Amino acid sequence: MARNIQKAQELVARGAEPHQAGQFDKAEKFYKRALKAQGDNVDALHLLGLVSHQKGRNEYAAQLIGKAVAISPHNPAINTNLAIVMNALSRWPEAEQAAIAAAKADPEHAEAYNNLGRALAGQKKFEEAEAAYDKAIEFAPNNAAAENNLGYLHMQQGHYDLAEAAFLRAIEIESTFLLAFSNLATTYMAMDWLDRAEEVCRAALKIDPNFVPAVQSLGVVLSRNQQFDDAEQAFLLVLDLAPNHNQAISNLASLYSTQGRFDEAEKLFKSAITLNPNSTHAHLNLGLCYAELGQMDDALTSLKKAVACDADNVDAYYALATSGQATLDQAALEHLTALIDGADIALTPEQKIKVLFTLAMQTDEAQSFDWYSKGNQLRAETLAETGLVFDPARHRDTFAQLKSTFTKAFFADRAAWGSDSTVPVFVVGMPRSGTTLVEQIIAAHGDAEGVGERPDIPDLIKGFIEATGGEEAFPASALLLAKDQIEEAAAAYLAKLESLSEGAARVVDKLPFNYVHLWLIQIMLPNAKIVHCRRDARDMGLSCYQQNFVQPHPWSCDLAHIGHYTNAYEDLMAHWRENLSLPMLDVVYEELVADPAAESRRIIEFLELDWQNEVMDFHTTESRVKTASKWQVREPVYASSIGRWQEFAEQLSPLTEVLEIKE
Repeated sequence: MARNIQKAQELVARGAEPHQAGQFDKAEKFYKRALKAQGDNVDALHLLGLVSHQKGRNEYAAQLIGKAVAISPHNPAINTNLAIVMNALSRWPEAEQAAIAAAKADPEHAEAYNNLGRALAGQKKFEEAEAAYDKAIEFAPNNAAAENNLGYLHMQQGHYDLAEAAFLRAIEIESTFLLAFSNLATTYMAMDWLDRAEEVCRAALKIDPNFVPAVQSLGVVLSRNQQFDDAEQAFLLVLDLAPNHNQAISNLASLYSTQGRFDEAEKLFKSAITLNPNSTHAHLNLGLCYAELGQMDDALTSLKKAVACDADNVDAYYALATSGQATLDQAALEHLTALIDGADIALTPEQKIKVLFTLAMQTDEAQSFDWYSKGNQLRAETLAETGLVFDPARHRDTFAQLKSTFTKAFFADRAAWGSDSTVPVFVVGMPRSGTTLVEQIIAAHGDAEGVGERPDIPDLIKGFIEATGGEEAFPASALLLAKDQIEEAAAAYLAKLESLSEGAARVVDKLPFNYVHLWLIQIMLPNAKIVHCRRDARDMGLSCYQQNFVQPHPWSCDLAHIGHYTNAYEDLMAHWRENLSLPMLDVVYEELVADPAAESRRIIEFLELDWQNEVMDFHTTESRVKTASKWQVREPVYASSIGRWQEFAEQLSPLTEVLEIKE
């Protein structure tokens, strides 16, 4: 017996050297031989378990180290390694128990407290976890791993400033701690500090050009900065380094979906789901991809799978709610209500806003307005933190400057400028005024196509402003624009439409806010057609208030502000009618809904196209419109939204008191 014990210890000692050198297979052989000699040798059980963990075999490691703990229950090193393995398996209570045992055996064991913090964080015991990490740092002040874990804990709770500080301390302690770099980049992305995030990613890649988390994060940053080609290359590099990297596959698919490459996106999302059937991100984005393709039943199925995979996924609930085709059950509504104030999940302000709007869309009319009010109040506060505040007086002054600059004389002096193309059609007006419906009707014509809400005209304006003295000098500085600048801009814009539409005779740019920029369209494309969508300002205002716009529109968060914005819009449109020569057709939403056939014919005739009966089947034909209003694409004309303001007449009094409505 003693001989077997001695032999086992010798074999354990012989395995230690290759183990320390990272030669795990060789070490494993010695430890297994030791166990053959003595089946209950605690060191062999412990170290074979540790090797198994290091080789990624955590279930086997848990069995082996668990046996070692049963033999030596007060050994801090063995309990610490058991905690590490249990954390890797997300078996948080068992990890907590093992870490506590290690700390009891050695009250100043920093690694025990570090693992205790991880176990507690996994159970969402955030205050206790923070205390455990503080203990780890107290007993090992230069513990970079504990600082990193503390930063991750703060990041989970949305305390990004504290997370940033912890990750920076980890990097200061260990300048090549790549995981801390990656987590810091993620924190900066959550703070929307994309330049800093990119800088951190590139710093990590200087240390290791093939560090996958940094390449992956860089791809996300580049994608959010709309540097799509570079983002694609980053994700492809990740997949070259780690072919089954599920998040990179899903992110690349999302990138392709953003670019309208839906077939490629669908294949990648399905690949991501094959690798991880519980990937909420893949199910959610596959659902949105299906919506873009007009496959609404498949879209709803995927979104419901996303919720099933992660009951806390706010984006999936929000996508279901905005579809208008799904009803959340009472349990889901109660869960969402609990999420808003709950401590278990740290929602960002944007996520809280989505929850509030989801509850508003999914509750009865009597309760919905309170949810919309709370959602808009939080939207306004969030936008204000970034300096986006709507000032009615300042807005009126801005439009007054446009009117005083862009006069009949201005346009007369530039009458021969630009291109004579008749291809562009601009559908303009207030948001929620029927612009999507009008675009759908036009795009159903065989000689027309819709390209969605293009940013090209606003981008041209920004470029002109920068080239002529900056914001303070605009709009007076527009007088400095030269004919060749305008003609070059017109050619570039038309080339973009050509690339997007494959040569259609009429191409619809449906950015509603182009109504502000009609001065540029006049001198750049004087033969373009303008379809101006109008709607009862009360229904339109209510709809804007009930819309969680993707773009920041601070005026839409307050009913009185919506009224002021609407009045300024009406005033500017009246100015354009008096001073522009652009062909312009007013389409009134209520009249279009009342007689869609007659109004559709009027629109098609205005565009100088021959009538096609297919126009009236726009909601059943293959969509040729690239629009954010994806859920509306397959809907026929309906009248249920006309006069809705009357249901909320009392709540809408701040809006109606400001509006200048002429009955």
